[in-house]
Amino acid sequence: MKTRESLLNPKSEAMIQAAAAMAANGAEALDRHCAALRALGAAPEEIAMAIHIGQAVKERPAEHMKEVADVLVDTKLVDEGAHQCPASQMDPTSAHFRLTMLVSAGAAMAANCEPCLNQAVPFAVEAGVSFDDLQRSVLLGLHTKEQIKADLHARIISALSAPAKAA
Repeated sequence: MKTRESLLNPKSEAMIQAAAAMAANGAEALDRHCAALRALGAAPEEIAMAIHIGQAVKERPAEHMKEVADVLVDTKLVDEGAHQCPASQMDPTSAHFRLTMLVSAGAAMAANCEPCLNQAVPFAVEAGVSFDDLQRSVLLGLHTKEQIKADLHARIISALSAPAKAA
């Protein structure tokens, strides 16, 4: 397994951030990062890929909690085969696999999806993604999530500080 040169550049970082915004339910952040992707010359298919990965990652924690509940109290919440990780549907030797793993890892961090990280990181390492790229991807996801939280907090404070309108 040979480690390859960095896959990260402004466009791939914006793809990670767009997927993270989708995974963390940040509509304004998603809009910002999609606009950045368009400005960086990303094809519509590349933007859609990031959004699809973010959505798939966002759904995984809910499925995981259903699995936990099923084991704990036999709730039968899991729909067998309901969730497919994007990685499980790709050829690990394809040109886009390594980038997909980086985008998935960033989105997984934003969504607090440990099962996704547990899948994306080993796949990425096996495919030759560098430690530095993986670390940067996870940090981009974390930063995106924190920015979404800060934006929401600011909106709440603003709403609470606004004078009450007369009924």
